[in-house]
Amino acid sequence: MNKREEILKALESLEEEAIRFESYERYRKGLNTLRRVLLRLIKTPRIYLPYLKVKFWPFKRRVKILNRRVITLPHYRDADIVALALGFLISEYEIRTTKFLVKNLKEDDIFYDCGANYGFYTYLALEFCKEVHSFEPIPWVCENLKYNLKGEGKVKINCLALDRERGEKYLYVGKFLSGISTFFPKTINLSFGKRIKVKTISLDEYIKENSPPTFIKLDVEGAEPLVLNGAMKLLTNYSPKIIMEIWEESPITKPDNHKKAVDILKSISRLTPQLVEEKV
Repeated sequence: MNKREEILKALESLEEEAIRFESYERYRKGLNTLRRVLLRLIKTPRIYLPYLKVKFWPFKRRVKILNRRVITLPHYRDADIVALALGFLISEYEIRTTKFLVKNLKEDDIFYDCGANYGFYTYLALEFCKEVHSFEPIPWVCENLKYNLKGEGKVKINCLALDRERGEKYLYVGKFLSGISTFFPKTINLSFGKRIKVKTISLDEYIKENSPPTFIKLDVEGAEPLVLNGAMKLLTNYSPKIIMEIWEESPITKPDNHKKAVDILKSISRLTPQLVEEKV
């Protein structure tokens, strides 16, 4: 069994976990705390008990990603950390995305992980690609990624946010979910813990000193149009493959920015609408 087959097999077991997680999530809202906890214990004990152990564990935790790479996660109460520590992805969407990448990433690909968070897709791309560039603006999240990839020659970790240009900007950090951190807090119906100033760069500026990507994963919580507007030369001259988060309807984000991002891609003649609109 080769590497791709091994990871795809591991993903099959993760699908069941993702379904269980989504079932668990249904018992989060609209209930008082005691009733919510009781329902979680009754309906999803196999996930809720390990969740409690991870959430309240006061130390760093070592976990294996897709049965391959061992990483260390901090003890913060962050849902993205909990999901990785429990050993599964949060949603079926993420499972499909991962399968798509496993099947399509090549040995000569240069992968840009735009919105890396704690690095799941960075770790995945390192299994297949010759070069990986990760962009994560939250300092403590980026430092964890650097710690776990110290000495890894194929990756460049950038503690930067992607935007239309180089500069600085305020980022609103998710209170209990770092993955929803955004420039646009009013477009996301979740709470934010703090506002921090982060450095920004455009992809067109970045590739002046770095290899241009052949494959881009773009998930930046509503900033997709900004990133694409700052990458027009890259997109026109190099035509990388792009896998991008798009919400048509969501209880979390408003879809306007994602629609704008799709329109930008469609406006570039060398990218066909069929490629832009492909669903994983």
